[in-house]
Amino acid sequence: AAKDIELQGHLDEAIEGCHKAIACDPAYASAHQWRAWYFLAVGKLEEMLASMKMALKLDPLSPIINAHMGYALFCAGRHDEALTQLTSALSLDPDFALTYWPLGAVHVWQRNGEEAIRAFRSLVELTRGAVGLGYLGITAGVFGRPDIAEEALARLEELARERYVS
Repeated sequence: AAKDIELQGHLDEAIEGCHKAIACDPAYASAHQWRAWYFLAVGKLEEMLASMKMALKLDPLSPIINAHMGYALFCAGRHDEALTQLTSALSLDPDFALTYWPLGAVHVWQRNGEEAIRAFRSLVELTRGAVGLGYLGITAGVFGRPDIAEEALARLEELARERYVS
C-alpha cells in the first residue's frame, strides 16, 4: 500500500509537470507526448490517444512522436492503425531505431512472425545490439526460428560478460 501511495505521488507530480509545460507553451509537442504516457499509466486510453494526436499535430515530422503515436495506437488495441502509423513513421526516417520496437510488437500481436523478426532485427542492427536482442530471441523462438533465437541468446550472453544485460 505504501508503494502504491508513493507511485501515485510520482504520477501526480508527472502530470502536474506536463500541465505546467503545456500552460507555458501549448505548442510544446513533447509535453503532450509525455502527458500521453501518463494517461497510459493510469489506464485512460482515449486521453492518451488525444494527447498523442496533439503532439503529432504540433510536430508531424518528429520521428519519436510518430513512433510513439504508433505505439499508443497499439496500446489502445488499434493494431491496423498502429501498423499504418508505424509504416508512415518509417517513411519519414527508416533509420530511426525506436520505430522498430512497436512495429515488431504489432507484428507479433498479428501473428506475422517473419515481419516481427525483421522489425526486431532492424532494431538490433540500428542500435548495434544495445536494444532488442531479447525481443528478437523471444519472437524467433515463438515463431519457430530456433537458429535466430539461439544466435540472439549467444549475443546476449557475450554482452553480459562486458556489461549489464537485462
